[in-house]
Amino acid sequence: MLKKFIPILLLSLFIYNCKPDVKLKSKVEFKTNQVDTTLLFGVWGIDEGGDAEIRITNKEFYVVDFFERSKYTIIKNKLIIHNSDFYHEGTIINLTKDTLKIKWDIADEQWSYWRFDK
Repeated sequence: MLKKFIPILLLSLFIYNCKPDVKLKSKVEFKTNQVDTTLLFGVWGIDEGGDAEIRITNKEFYVVDFFERSKYTIIKNKLIIHNSDFYHEGTIINLTKDTLKIKWDIADEQWSYWRFDK
């Protein structure tokens, strides 16, 4: 009887520990930022008139194409994305009502985003 119980217990523990962790592990922090978050929050696309690329709210940084939610920190004009497979750290070069320019650490050029209003 005990021989049948042990594999079931081990399998149950394995399945329980493999469940996805959907909680976001970090919190959004704003430390003496130079960024107007009322302009930053919104949905942004790379091509004007194209599809949405990212969404930034007071709670998360969301990569639209990959359904990836991450927490982030803003320090001065640095945007630091936590636990993301696609974005890590970027410097906000310019932010207006309709334009966001970021130099990401993974690229040697700045990326221009347009406010997505569809």
